[in-house]
Amino acid sequence: MIGILLNKSSEYGDRLDCAKYLGDYVEEDAESALLVVACDAAEDEDLVEDCSEALAGVWIKRGRVNRDYLSRLPTRARQAAQAVLDSQKG
Repeated sequence: MIGILLNKSSEYGDRLDCAKYLGDYVEEDAESALLVVACDAAEDEDLVEDCSEALAGVWIKRGRVNRDYLSRLPTRARQAAQAVLDSQKG
């Protein structure tokens, strides 16, 4: 899944699916791949948002937020991740 997500020549829908699925994993390589795409200014905004939401899912499963990674996200991506994190507080 990581290879498909990072490969810009992969089908867009496949990349979106991979971003969502990687949010189910807690491994660092999944987290790193999601961060790469989420911070890429050349990427589609929807894909960036899905990656940032998936990152938040990883952090929720781990029980801790990677504040360094959260701070690296562009504004829209950071807001999307924060919304997911905030939804889990209640």
